[in-house]
Amino acid sequence: MILLEGWNTMEKPQASGHFCFHRVGDGTFYTGELRRNEKRFRFVYDCGRYPCRKCLSGEREKCDRKLDRSINRFASPAGVPFDLLILSHLHEDHINGIPQLLKRSVPSVVVLPYTEPARRLEIALTLEDAENPDLLALLADPCRYFLERGVQQVVYLSENSPSAGAIEI
Repeated sequence: MILLEGWNTMEKPQASGHFCFHRVGDGTFYTGELRRNEKRFRFVYDCGRYPCRKCLSGEREKCDRKLDRSINRFASPAGVPFDLLILSHLHEDHINGIPQLLKRSVPSVVVLPYTEPARRLEIALTLEDAENPDLLALLADPCRYFLERGVQQVVYLSENSPSAGAIEI
């Protein structure tokens, strides 16, 4: 094999990753980025801020500000899409930051567990932020909610499928 000077064909790809747990109350909000050479993969796992019932109004406002700062850091510059949003489940402290997130940046793909309509209604009836039309729309029809906001693909995970795999919508 002939190597040109300064050109190493055996050079290993450069890979790195960054993961961040955002402290926005007791809600769950993680972001991450994986890089390999010039390619990058950015994701969000859940996007919630607090269990509302445990927060005083001042704490809730503080959690909202923390969530906004975290979203702004992740989504800078504004409007740049990211690759993947994963939702572990549809409880309020895991989803109530999604409307704020989607105002700044939209994922290409959303992955979430399939949740029966009756269970989504039950969750909606327990929302502290029950007058938030975005959260109600998300719970009413998650697929439509995300597609109407520019998401390219919604994938439901179902424990009833033979391989616990995904059903693509």
